[in-house]
Amino acid sequence: MYSKWPRIDKSLILQYHEGLIATSCCLGAIIPKTIMKKGEAAAEEELKWWLDVFGDDFYIELQRHGLNEQDQVNKVLMGFAQKHNIKMIATNDSHYVDQSDYNAHDILLCVNTGEKQSTPKMSDIDSDDDKFIKGKRFAFPNDNFYFKTQKEMSDLFHDIPEALDKD
Repeated sequence: MYSKWPRIDKSLILQYHEGLIATSCCLGAIIPKTIMKKGEAAAEEELKWWLDVFGDDFYIELQRHGLNEQDQVNKVLMGFAQKHNIKMIATNDSHYVDQSDYNAHDILLCVNTGEKQSTPKMSDIDSDDDKFIKGKRFAFPNDNFYFKTQKEMSDLFHDIPEALDKD
């Protein structure tokens, strides 16, 4: 019904948001996508909707997987956090346990989508609302989507200590 990703409509979020927390999420989520495709002003309007619903239970989520797009989005998100006094959290998009599992994960994605590893990868920039491009396949851009240790996360976000929970 909604392509390859599960989705919850905003009407359901409004109905059931009590007791939940929300974040700005990864590059595939609405606020980061709006930053990349429509600009900061449009993204800030989207952010305000989430703030209105969740208040102090809304967090700016920062991820670092070695992607230029992510660095650009993070810069805007950190500006939003400062402007709107929103707490930040450093997270990691983990799709497999160990970094060495990247190839096995890539093979699994190929099996799942009926593609071959030799088919060129679709990048986030190629994606438009999760529609596939003929001749390209869904894949992760690098091997940084594994479960990182606390030390790896501390090292990765050493310049933003307020986004880390050291306890």
